[in-house]
Amino acid sequence: HGVIPRHGHGFDAADFAPDQDRIQVFLTWELPIAHPGIRQALQVRELADSGDAQLPHEDQVLLNGAAAQLCPDTGRWCPEPRRP
Repeated sequence: HGVIPRHGHGFDAADFAPDQDRIQVFLTWELPIAHPGIRQALQVRELADSGDAQLPHEDQVLLNGAAAQLCPDTGRWCPEPRRP
């Protein structure tokens, strides 16, 4: 999770200096991704399991078919650097 000020374009720690009086309200929730309507609204598609597919060893997020990571500067998903 990241916090970005209203009308901000990315995270910057300087936006949250200790001398600023800012109230933060943080809401989070989990969506029942098994519900077809929610999957469709979020454009989540399931990959077909051929039965011999290998499961990932870690949680993985894909962006345009490639591994992705969360960008600490913007809070957006960005391509994950290739591992050697």
